[in-house]
Amino acid sequence: MNASIYEDLHTNLKYKKFKILVEVTTAVFLELEELKKLYELDLKDKPHYELARDIFIIGCEIGQRISDYHNLKQYTIIDYSGEKYIKIKQEKTQKEVLCKITPVISRIMKDRYNDSLPPKITEQKLNSYIKIIGKMAEINTQIKNEITRGGSKVIEYKPKYDFIMGHSARRTFCTLKYKAGMQVHSIMELSGHTTVKEFMKYIRNPKEERVSQITETNAFKNSCISI
Repeated sequence: MNASIYEDLHTNLKYKKFKILVEVTTAVFLELEELKKLYELDLKDKPHYELARDIFIIGCEIGQRISDYHNLKQYTIIDYSGEKYIKIKQEKTQKEVLCKITPVISRIMKDRYNDSLPPKITEQKLNSYIKIIGKMAEINTQIKNEITRGGSKVIEYKPKYDFIMGHSARRTFCTLKYKAGMQVHSIMELSGHTTVKEFMKYIRNPKEERVSQITETNAFKNSCISI
């Protein structure tokens, strides 16, 4: 409508009165204990689940979008200052980022993929399998889910594994790094986010925890007025 009005195709401005209602989705991140349970789950007899789990764990370690980490084989590994990195060109932004090969990633590569990055899995399969794997790992904390149906607000509780998907890896990376005290702009440099506003959508720890983290910094150790 905006484009057509600039081209003088109409003069009707009533469409500007329409408002788009936005509902915050129930998106989750995994705590460190939950990640460990996922990582240590024995899936040797289920290779398709094992692959999905390994790729998801790597996703949690590098903080990229599912579109950028479900096919790790397409990327190159480079050496820089004695460390190994996965060089990724993000599909959405075309931004180039370096993702460090952490000890966990290195162990996954060594134990199951001959020191190489794991093969590709489709986004659909990853989203489907990771819920099943989460259930197997007993990541079943009850999560409150609010949704509007027929104009009415409905509140329901579901186990956490129901909400895990490929994109949860990126949220996990950002949230855990933030909770660990890493500076926002440092995390953004690693994840490839371009604005703080977009980045903050990924931080899913409770507001009370965020405020507590801020007030534990040096700036809040003393009152403004000396007593």
